[in-house]
Amino acid sequence: MTTWRRAAKQTIYERLIPKRWPVLYDLGGIPNARDWYCEGPFVDKNLFNDEPDSAQTQQRFERTNWNPRIALAEVHASGTVRAARILGPPASLMDPLFRDPKDPAGGGIGLTKLEFFSPRLFRYFPREPSGDRAILGITDEYQTLAPSPGYISGGIPCSQVPDPPGNSG
Repeated sequence: MTTWRRAAKQTIYERLIPKRWPVLYDLGGIPNARDWYCEGPFVDKNLFNDEPDSAQTQQRFERTNWNPRIALAEVHASGTVRAARILGPPASLMDPLFRDPKDPAGGGIGLTKLEFFSPRLFRYFPREPSGDRAILGITDEYQTLAPSPGYISGGIPCSQVPDPPGNSG
């Protein structure tokens, strides 16, 4: 693939993917987005159950020593308040983005996660990284969606976990 064609493909992906999946979710210190869960009475939320590895990244906020797992997904959840899921992009779309263009197994697009998963292209939920929120004294019910049976961080019951953001299913 020529440099011009690869650059054109990178630009197209950088413009179209954020239109369909515009939100980077701060999931806290979990190792994989698929590990996030919220269980409680009549609630079973594995919001990022189908999130491919290529649609998530570990980010680093040096000022606050916060290194959350970030997942790319839709704005609103599907399903119900009791069994919600947030759909992210499929691996078949995301995997080639970060593969080396010279890979003999199938040329990739050659993007890096560091440049792709950024506020330049996407918006964060919550708006401030969770570690920064604590320092800034920001408190609301939409804190880090961290795994904990029956509760998310801050002691918020699973039933109040947003069917994000603002979806009341």
